[in-house]
Amino acid sequence: MNEGQGPAEGSVSKPQRPSAQIRNRQSKVVRLQFLGANEANILMGGKEMPGKVNYIAGKDPAQWHTGVPTYGEMTYSSLYPGINLTYSGTGGQLKGTYTLAPNANPSLIRWQYAGAENVAIDPTGNLQITVQSKIQDLKSKSS
Repeated sequence: MNEGQGPAEGSVSKPQRPSAQIRNRQSKVVRLQFLGANEANILMGGKEMPGKVNYIAGKDPAQWHTGVPTYGEMTYSSLYPGINLTYSGTGGQLKGTYTLAPNANPSLIRWQYAGAENVAIDPTGNLQITVQSKIQDLKSKSS
């Protein structure tokens, strides 16, 4: 497992605990786990987008989810004391932005990539996660 500090970019889904997931062709899962995070944080949708999505898996319609709203951004409120994390995306890129209240301690922000063989930063600042001996690049975007 690898640890890091500071903003992260990647794919995100709503798990039991805050995490992001990256899957390669063999469906190996790498979880971005926030260490010491408030497990009772609240995930809030920002501006609702015009599209809806449907999750239909299996033969039991009771397990299907239809008309699920989509959002231009999602915020983990109180991920750490006085610290929110907002994920937004445009053009296929996901951006994570931390917002700290006055006197919030940024050194609380820590995570690990569970399931990764290696995590590194390339010379241009891109995050590289090795999964099943293949490097997955997460491009750095500054704005």
